Amino acid sequence: MIKKPLTTIKQQGFTLVELSIVIIIIGLLIAGVTAGQSLIKLVRLNATITEFKKYELAFYVFTETYRHIPGDMPNASAFWSEAIDGNGNGVIDSTEIVGPEVIESWQHLSLSGMITENYSGTGSPTIGTNYLSLRIVQP
Repeated sequence: MIKKPLTTIKQQGFTLVELSIVIIIIGLLIAGVTAGQSLIKLVRLNATITEFKKYELAFYVFTETYRHIPGDMPNASAFWSEAIDGNGNGVIDSTEIVGPEVIESWQHLSLSGMITENYSGTGSPTIGTNYLSLRIVQP
């Protein structure tokens, strides 16, 4: 009897080790993207907090300097000719969500140099024109 040589069968596909390496690489990429997104959100949140603290400080410095709350200052036009006077009752009055003294408060802070942005203090309420627009951190 004649023996035929054994032929090796060539198997196609990936080994378990190769598949494991690919899965580990994909996992690392997903972890990196997730961590990057969290870092971006954290940076945006810190920027908003920093901006808020800047305006909070400007508010308190204005109040200490002029002895009135910005927007409520009854003699603002004596300091700045284009300023609109408040009623001096110690409260930033608002008959609606955004009232006149709310708009005037940003104008007073701007005219006093406490903030660098310019706000007109007049006209219909427009975010960024008459009063502040903080950055919003998207979820």
